[in-house]
Amino acid sequence: ELARVAAHSGLDDPAVSEHVRAEFGSLDRSLAVLACGVLEKLRDHSAVPELVVLLADPDTNVARRAHAALVSLTGVELAPDEDAWLAWLDESFAWWDTRSEACRIALVSGPPAEAAAAIVELAHQRFRRDHVVQALELALQRPEPDLVESALAALAAITDPRAQLALQRFRDEARASLQPSVHTAQQRVDRRLADSGRRPTVRPP
Repeated sequence: ELARVAAHSGLDDPAVSEHVRAEFGSLDRSLAVLACGVLEKLRDHSAVPELVVLLADPDTNVARRAHAALVSLTGVELAPDEDAWLAWLDESFAWWDTRSEACRIALVSGPPAEAAAAIVELAHQRFRRDHVVQALELALQRPEPDLVESALAALAAITDPRAQLALQRFRDEARASLQPSVHTAQQRVDRRLADSGRRPTVRPP
């Protein structure tokens, strides 16, 4: 059943995520291993804290699979050590608590220099990549071509179907001079998703 969920579920379905994560506590630890893989395929960033906890699971197969999912979801190459990942997670939560709103404001209405700095800051965030995509979409609406190019490059580096969909939406409205950059960014995300085992979203012609 979990394999079927991975094959057919869309993005951002809390009921599906909750159903899959319930298997983390299963007595059959092979189901916990499978759940890690399903959440990785779903690009479920909300599962990251629970995956970190699983690094200390007594079943080494569960811990190993949780680590693989964490590396895939975040792009962070930490060792499979719970303490190291917890420290990273604490820093990440702190950034979202203290800096995310300031970055959003800079992208929406800040001067170009502040907006450029916000794009760089967001591009370095590896936790809540789905929220990073949402913020970077704000930068795509800026009138400055160099800021838009920077946001496109940042989106192209994110292995997530949400980045792919954001680029698709922007392609439909982007000026002609930006179309080559949009196309290049889409190709990069497609390759990243293919390498991760996630089927790229089908784009209309």
